[in-house]
Amino acid sequence: MKKILFFIPFFLWSCGGSPTEPNNPPDVISIQSVVLNNNIVSVLWSQSSDNNFQKYTLLTSYTSDLSSPSILYETQDQYSSSFSFDISNEWGNYPKYFALRVTNKNGLSSTSSIMSEDSLHNLNLPLTEFGNNYSGSIYQIEKTLDNGFVGADRNRFYKIINNGLEYSRNFGSSFSGSSSGREETLYNVLILSTGEILATGLVRDISNNTYHNVWEVFDQNQSVLLWSKNTSSNTGLFGFKMIEAMSGNLLGVNNTTIIEMDNQGNIIWQKSLSSLTSDDIINGMTFDSDNTLIVMGTTKEQSGARDIFISKVDYNGEEIWFKSYGSGDKALTTKEIFTLSDGTHIIYYYDTSSGPDEHYFMNIDSDGNVLFDNPLPSTIVSIDKTDYGFVGAGQYGNGTYGGVIVVYDFSADGNIISSFEYEPDPNTFVPPNDILKTSDGEYVIGGKMVDYNQGNQKDRPYIFRLNSQGEISRTY
Repeated sequence: MKKILFFIPFFLWSCGGSPTEPNNPPDVISIQSVVLNNNIVSVLWSQSSDNNFQKYTLLTSYTSDLSSPSILYETQDQYSSSFSFDISNEWGNYPKYFALRVTNKNGLSSTSSIMSEDSLHNLNLPLTEFGNNYSGSIYQIEKTLDNGFVGADRNRFYKIINNGLEYSRNFGSSFSGSSSGREETLYNVLILSTGEILATGLVRDISNNTYHNVWEVFDQNQSVLLWSKNTSSNTGLFGFKMIEAMSGNLLGVNNTTIIEMDNQGNIIWQKSLSSLTSDDIINGMTFDSDNTLIVMGTTKEQSGARDIFISKVDYNGEEIWFKSYGSGDKALTTKEIFTLSDGTHIIYYYDTSSGPDEHYFMNIDSDGNVLFDNPLPSTIVSIDKTDYGFVGAGQYGNGTYGGVIVVYDFSADGNIISSFEYEPDPNTFVPPNDILKTSDGEYVIGGKMVDYNQGNQKDRPYIFRLNSQGEISRTY
């Protein structure tokens, strides 16, 4: 009996789990993966086999060095190996850096290496809306100086950085009109050379049904309102679309008016083009090589048709020349104007007079002479300038509700260099409104999404990135 008793404890000791020496921390337990699927983030890790195990602690942070981490989850269940949480109401602003700490009963602990936020964004992720309960559509996307971008809908803008949403701001909050109610419409955002964000639009004072042009400038990182200005609006049609001069002054167009402001929003001059009537619309401008302005828009003919006009204006707002383009029997609308490296200008416009919209690239020189006028694909809806030419986004129908997003790379004359398609759920309607190309060759697209899978036809804004293979590389 004594011999048997001698060997039983030895047998138990030799076959047990791996013990931890009293003065040694537990073995490091690694995070195996972080998966994002349908707005649920799941963190998975390997299990500890330590007989002296006490608890797992899942740490998380918004910063890559895991500074000032918070505890996302903690458990004393040694067999636990995952934790999931819902981000559908977080507007993209959720922590994306994780580490797992394991602690033993001696109070000693070990922490895994940090799991990068990049693991959240594997290819072929589902397209998700930008803000689960918010109605709207992203109409404009602009690059910022800190390698992020701004997406804007008709009421607010969203500052996006690599980690996701940095902040969002409602437009028009600076307007101190009637407290009985107002309606704000964000018309345009411009990234200034200082990195600040200029938002322009209209605010309607409901109490007296008056409209006011509003300019608001925000710090790019802190969303702090730096200055704001407002003036009365006679038309209530559009807010000002602005560009920045090398001096830092701001120039804008609205309906038939051109305005210059200093970098604090003080008006220097405001003039109307003498060649235009109240039915005509200016909707874009750029600088010419001699520092004059090339202004574009549409004129309304007596027949009801619309032609394109281009005007050259000096830096004091005086008209140098005015030219009209069109046959007087079409419905032409200008959308964007770009200046090329050779000093000529591209006018992107479309015709809605018959059947599907027809889109065109028209190239003019400094005297308004047409160098070419080339058609673009009928599916196109948005164009942006790149280092080598242009990038465009479009869509064509597929299925009852769905549609295929098409991404184009164009040369400077509008010829297609390459294109690819992205097809979401056939029950999801996702028309794009704007596109830009990133420095690493990916495409950021913004628009609206309507998901009919559950009978929900409410517009929801989205922003996502596609790689050159047509796969979603990131959602926001």
